[in-house]
Parts: sequence; C-alpha cells; structure tokens
Amino acid sequence: MSRRYLTFVGKFVAVLVVCTFVIGAVSYTLLTKKLFEDPDSALATILRTPSQPELWKQAMIWIFPVQILRAVLIATVLYPFRDTLNGWNYGKRFGALAGLLVVLGVLAGSYGAIETAYMTRPEFVTPEILLRTLPEPILQGLAIAAWFAYWMSDSQK
Repeated sequence: MSRRYLTFVGKFVAVLVVCTFVIGAVSYTLLTKKLFEDPDSALATILRTPSQPELWKQAMIWIFPVQILRAVLIATVLYPFRDTLNGWNYGKRFGALAGLLVVLGVLAGSYGAIETAYMTRPEFVTPEILLRTLPEPILQGLAIAAWFAYWMSDSQK
C-alpha cells in the first residue's frame, strides 16, 4: 500500500471517528436519549439500548472498531477520486463529499431514510423518531464532508 493511500485513509478515519462520536454524543444528549433509555420505546424493540445492559455492552465493545471499518471502506471507495477532488475548490469538494455521504449514505441509499420511512412498520417510523434520529447522520455527513474537504488538500503532498 502506498503512503499516499494510507495517509488518505488515516485522515478519513480520524475525521469520521471524531465527527461520529462528537455529534453522536451531542445528538444523544439533546435528541435521542429518551428514545434509547425508555425500555418501552419503539427503538428498544429493534436496537441495542442502555435499557438492555448485556446487549448495550456488546454494542459498546464494537462501536469503535465498526466506525473504523466504516471509515476505511468509505475512504477506499473515495480514494480513486482523490486527485479529481483535490483539483476542485473547497466548495465543490465539500458539495461532492456531502452529496455522497448524506444523499447516498443517509437519505437515498438502500435502506436509507427514504426506504426506511415507507418500508418500516409505522410504530417504528413515527414523526418523533424521525425528527429525533435523522439530524444525527445528516449532521455527521456534513461535518465529515466539511472537515475532510478542507483536510484533503493537505494529502496532495
């Protein structure tokens, strides 16, 4: 593996992990804590939550390695476009990355928010659940795109 590839992937891993955990912590505190901690919440029937300590412990063990794996996979897919992205100004680079992460990754992807909204049983996709859970991945995608678009230009060297 080339140093150029490893630098690109390393930067993307750092950006994704920091953004995911910071925005995730803020979102949890402000928006989703009620949904995750209420044992009667619809989310508690489909997700691992703190209301189920053994399952939550497993999720907490895997959360960091899974985020690193996600970042490596995304960076590996983006890497062939590195030179093209670096040839663009920051705004265009940010727009492309945000589009890929938010539109394809969160909204329009297979099992993204759009498919989930009409395929998932109504008790799991209430307006409250959507309004409390959707901002987190959207903000994460925008933050990752903004930071990485800025930081990417350093990886040309």
